[in-house]
Amino acid sequence: WTVSAFDDLDGPLDPSSFVSVVEESGNQLALFDTKEFADGLFVATLEQGFEVSGTAPLLKLDFSLPVTSPDSTGTDSSPFYDTLFVSVEDSTDFFDLLLVDQIGALEDPFGTAPGPVTLGAPWDPSFDFGLTADLSSLAGGAFTLYFDLFGVDDLMQTQFSVDNVRMSSVPEPSCVIYAMMAFGLLFSLRQRDRNRTP
Repeated sequence: WTVSAFDDLDGPLDPSSFVSVVEESGNQLALFDTKEFADGLFVATLEQGFEVSGTAPLLKLDFSLPVTSPDSTGTDSSPFYDTLFVSVEDSTDFFDLLLVDQIGALEDPFGTAPGPVTLGAPWDPSFDFGLTADLSSLAGGAFTLYFDLFGVDDLMQTQFSVDNVRMSSVPEPSCVIYAMMAFGLLFSLRQRDRNRTP
């Protein structure tokens, strides 16, 4: 993982002030923190290269909605909120997968994802959501995963947390068929038992 941070006027900042690994309840997770507006953050990025295989084309991760606290160092000049973007880039294209801010979470916010992107239950229940992005159209190639934290003058210090980033396989069709058959058998046995007369 590589981390960097920049402000909009003076250039590079110390990224460890804005992106860190913290431990909560024995679990390590990435914490993104805009700090106060006076600290100057414009964007902090955590990135990592991955390979997309045909057998494990699903990008999955857990995240929580932001935790905010008042920030009196700004002037409330931005019409936007502090935001966390999750995106991927292959050798030619950039795909936004997730936007998270105070309002909530929006999958595939600009319609650029290379496949379906869904929000669901997290793998770790201490988080608010799990994201699944189908990257099978990128199979056989490499991509870079980006977590971009944008700090704006919204009078809030905002923290986002992310964990359990992984590539996962698509359930085998045969497994789905067997599961459906098992549920069908259980349903028909249950119906048969109900229809019996004593």
